[in-house]
Amino acid sequence: MVKKRSVSLAINGKKMRAIEGESLLWVALDNGIYIPNLCAIRERSEPFASCRLCFVKIKDQAEPVTACTVPVKEGMVVDTTAPEALDLTRTSFELLLSNLPLDCAHCPKSGRCGCRKSPAISG
Repeated sequence: MVKKRSVSLAINGKKMRAIEGESLLWVALDNGIYIPNLCAIRERSEPFASCRLCFVKIKDQAEPVTACTVPVKEGMVVDTTAPEALDLTRTSFELLLSNLPLDCAHCPKSGRCGCRKSPAISG
């Protein structure tokens, strides 16, 4: 039996320990740090990575990455609130919503959401 190594990392300044190679998304969620996601399924060995909502910034990496596809490693420093990661998440969310018909008149939020087509936002 192969013993899994425990590593230390920080997400949004919160230090924690995790099993090396575990998905960054699950480590964050298990430690009370929310990262948006729609397609992640814990039981799958490989992530879908299709919703593109879980962008994060990792120190010393040039571009944001999807948390569901990144395995944790020793000393990793992650920022889920970095502007460049949030911009990509917002764009991905807008692209997902662009194919959905919005029916604000029948929505329980009734124009009190953040929807770009909401009269409260656009008018």
